[in-house]
Amino acid sequence: MGPCCSVYARRELTEVLLDRIASYLADASRPQVRLPQGREWSIWVFGRPVSVWVERTEDVLWDCEDELLELGLLPESAPFRVILCAGCNSYEDDELLRRLSGDLASMLDGIPTEPTK
Repeated sequence: MGPCCSVYARRELTEVLLDRIASYLADASRPQVRLPQGREWSIWVFGRPVSVWVERTEDVLWDCEDELLELGLLPESAPFRVILCAGCNSYEDDELLRRLSGDLASMLDGIPTEPTK
């Protein structure tokens, strides 16, 4: 597994937002390897594998509390996060994650984190 990053959304998680995320991912990837299964996607973007999933912040607070504090967020101000993980570990993967997370952050009124291994 390569680097991962998150987008902490400052909006409530709804089916409409999940559909928008799925639509964005479908547009960003050609072809989409696996159809969305719940809140998880496996996609290929520019020949690079990327895994994406959505989690409610309150369900994973044990895993993201420090990151929330670093970003100056409270769990209630970021109801969910989108995690993106690259399948490879190169400069191109970091840049790809930055682009995807930046686009998703704009869509979700969110704050992206930097890719880390």
